[in-house]
Amino acid sequence: MSDLRDLTCLILAGGKGKRLRPLTLEIPKPLVKINDKAIIDYSVEQLLNFNVGEIIVLSGYLSHKIESHFENKEQKYQVKVMDTGDVDIIERIKSVFNEVRTKYVLILYGDTISDVDLSKLVGFHLNHNRGATLTTWQIKSNFGVITTDKDMLVIDYKEKPKLDIWINIGYIILNSEIFKSMNDFDTFQSFLENLVETKNLLSYKHSGMHYTVNNVVELKEAEESLKK
Repeated sequence: MSDLRDLTCLILAGGKGKRLRPLTLEIPKPLVKINDKAIIDYSVEQLLNFNVGEIIVLSGYLSHKIESHFENKEQKYQVKVMDTGDVDIIERIKSVFNEVRTKYVLILYGDTISDVDLSKLVGFHLNHNRGATLTTWQIKSNFGVITTDKDMLVIDYKEKPKLDIWINIGYIILNSEIFKSMNDFDTFQSFLENLVETKNLLSYKHSGMHYTVNNVVELKEAEESLKK
């Protein structure tokens, strides 16, 4: 799968983005701009650069604005936008079961910007005998971290170090049979938990750039970093 054409990419873009209000009162969060580019366009451009088979945006809140956004793009930006309503993530995904005919599915979050190398991610997935691979990223503390001895003497100080904690940043690859098994679950969280319990979920560790935009602070941080 060198050109990734056997990969259907689903972008979850249906939430209301309440923590970004008032910016999201009139536009959906994936269309909030970072340095004059909509958040979702960073992901779409990345997917197009890897020649993926198909891109489907699963919208909900203010879906018509996302549809208009892509209708006004050049030919290379053509993606399918589906209004999946105000439902849980898993219901958005289930609504496109009949649209997906490829062997693999890649699920992205519509508020995430990352430079994950999709070829390496897919290669990692194919080289391991599991049904799903979730991309993780090591978080960094926002504070200085102190270590003391038994007498409370500070013996180590690190300013905003990386922690031994890896978080889910999306870029989830599912084999087709695992993808369709989602129909047995009521929430996306319970689906992922079951993959863990059945030893079907791998972690692909991404060490490059990553931003998730949930609030104004994270938006400003992404704007400043992406200017560089």
